[in-house]
Amino acid sequence: MKSKKGFRKCFLGITLMLLLCLLPISADAASVQLNKTNLKLSIGKTYTLKIKGTKAKAKWSSTKKSVATVSSKGVVKAKAPGKAKIKAKVNKKTYTCNVTVNADAKIKSLKFQTVDKGTFIQGSSNAEISFSLGNPSVNVAVSVKSSSGSVVYKKTIKSCKANKTYNIVWNGKRNGKAVAPGTYTAVVKAGSIQKSSQGLIVRKNEFAGGTGSKTNPFRVATLKQFLAVAKYNGCYFKQTANIDGKGVEKISGIYSEDNPFNGTYDGNGFVIKNIIMQDSSKENMALFGGIGEKGTLKKITLEKIDLIGKQRNGILFYTNHGKVSHCVVKDCYMTGSDCGGMLGFVNYEKGTVTNCTVTGGNIHLTHYGNGDVYSSALLVDNHGSFMDSKASSVSMLGSVSWGYVRSAGVVRWNTGKTSNCGALNCSMEAETVSDVNCRVHEERTAGICELNEGNISNCYSSGCTAKANGVYENKGIVR
Repeated sequence: MKSKKGFRKCFLGITLMLLLCLLPISADAASVQLNKTNLKLSIGKTYTLKIKGTKAKAKWSSTKKSVATVSSKGVVKAKAPGKAKIKAKVNKKTYTCNVTVNADAKIKSLKFQTVDKGTFIQGSSNAEISFSLGNPSVNVAVSVKSSSGSVVYKKTIKSCKANKTYNIVWNGKRNGKAVAPGTYTAVVKAGSIQKSSQGLIVRKNEFAGGTGSKTNPFRVATLKQFLAVAKYNGCYFKQTANIDGKGVEKISGIYSEDNPFNGTYDGNGFVIKNIIMQDSSKENMALFGGIGEKGTLKKITLEKIDLIGKQRNGILFYTNHGKVSHCVVKDCYMTGSDCGGMLGFVNYEKGTVTNCTVTGGNIHLTHYGNGDVYSSALLVDNHGSFMDSKASSVSMLGSVSWGYVRSAGVVRWNTGKTSNCGALNCSMEAETVSDVNCRVHEERTAGICELNEGNISNCYSSGCTAKANGVYENKGIVR
């Protein structure tokens, strides 16, 4: 009997185990979950939700498809700002992820500049705000703020696409009135993401018109306006009238070798005349003290300019690294010590001087003690390109206690290329400035060049009173 009972128990146990094996296995509800229960997305962004803890297939749905949609594979896509619930149904059990969509967008680019790329002039210029976003956004706020943070302009764009450039023009006004001169900044805000542009300076009108751009240059009609050129480096200028200082206006020139002019000044054939350039504290004086590699002077005519300086001077320019062309210097006067050129002082390696003319005028340079004087009717030193220019009837006088008088009709020292240049009827003289144990050591004067260490071609001199009609000392090429 006992064996029969044991057999029966064993049989029942085995049967129960077999029945349990035949039943479907379901996951423990506590182990099944979404990989995210709360999710924040920007418009246009996606995120893939996944069910963890089961291999069963989920059925996905969104409670608000206008805010966020979900694919059959759990890919959530943000559509518009708001809130939605993404649901996953697995084995009659529903799992939920709360999704919040915002309008945040990366601001890829932002520029704030005048429409014509010139200077923003109060009351007459327009500025353009250009920007693009890395992903879509809505209700994008675009504003212009003053340096104090005051909003002077605001516009809202209802919907912005990704990677598209949006352009907004601001007329420089607030409530219909031109804003005050100062620095202004463009600000773009997409959701909680904000970016500010570089500052744009609004200036008052100091010229006869224009904005300083290539297509709309500042128009210069008075001496005051010409002197204002010093404030607007890199801009374009065009003279629109003759400027007459009437022999009483004293200036010291604009720009310098350390702060060179890198804009374009077009004299437009008009004249700047009857001006005194005088500053007892300033060396290296000229109308344009320095011209940078991006600087251009053209069609400028200077007449009856008196330069009363210390040393190393030029009537039109002191140093040139840029371009000077079709300029005229007529009947000007220069006095000082050591060095001076009626057109300019030195043209450097990257500089070009072409088609310039000097007519008439006097240079009187004095050096006390042991030393030389250097002068030229055109350039004192040329290390760059000097072409198609000429001087006529220029008088140069060098006064020394003990030293050399080094003068030339075209270029005093040449290490660059000088071609097709000439001097006509120019005089180069020397005198002593003391009668006690002193003498002019040597007059090194030449119709073309006093010292050549470069290349001179097709140059000429005629009627010049000089020790050498052509080149006084040649260490280069003359042909």
